[in-house]
Amino acid sequence: MSETVRNSLKERLARGEVASSMTVRLSRSVEIAQVAATAGFDSLYVDLEHASLSLETTSQICCAALTCGIAPLVRVAQVELIQRVLDGGALGIIAPDVRNASQAREIVRAAKYPPQGERGFASVIAQHALDLARAHKERSHEAYALRLLAEIGAPGPGGPRGEAEALYAQALGLAEDLSMRPLAARCHLGLGRLHARLGRPALAAASLVTAEDAFSALGMSYWVAEARAEREAAASPGGPSPSPPAAR
Repeated sequence: MSETVRNSLKERLARGEVASSMTVRLSRSVEIAQVAATAGFDSLYVDLEHASLSLETTSQICCAALTCGIAPLVRVAQVELIQRVLDGGALGIIAPDVRNASQAREIVRAAKYPPQGERGFASVIAQHALDLARAHKERSHEAYALRLLAEIGAPGPGGPRGEAEALYAQALGLAEDLSMRPLAARCHLGLGRLHARLGRPALAAASLVTAEDAFSALGMSYWVAEARAEREAAASPGGPSPSPPAAR
């Protein structure tokens, strides 16, 4: 398999071509991936919503599909499974029964790495990225790494905050110096969430309003809605309704 994993299904759809996928519900053998590839399917999807397959078996089938050159997808019934199946080799997920925009945003947050989402990863990787950026004097990469470390350090209620606030401030300072406006907006959003979780409503409101205005100026409608939802949740009588924590 090449160093860069290709998503043949995504490539075919990008060309406007018809793509086919095979459902896996009963088979627990990795040979099913070869069967799908030989039969000419572009993808297979493991159905964890309607089958009793384990995550271990799902990962083995996904990795076999990658080796065969077809795209493995997984149908998940719980948001909590999204990161685990993606880390296990799936190139995408199928999320059933999405009934509103809030649910869709929650799924995106779980599936995407920052800045598009909040999918977690080991902090040692982000720290290594920060060390490399500083060693090579890549200030823009340094800013991204600082924000990622801040996100990891402020996962949600009960999670460790550590130096998250200071890391956000450093990332924001660099982003503003380098005119990295989307990153600066994301830093304001992250700070707003952190302040809300720490019971600082005034600071949370200020950061979230700044984030919303910044996203609006950039035409980033998804993030405008995200910042507005966080601001309204932080201002509600019951207090903030935090975004789901990034999985570790």
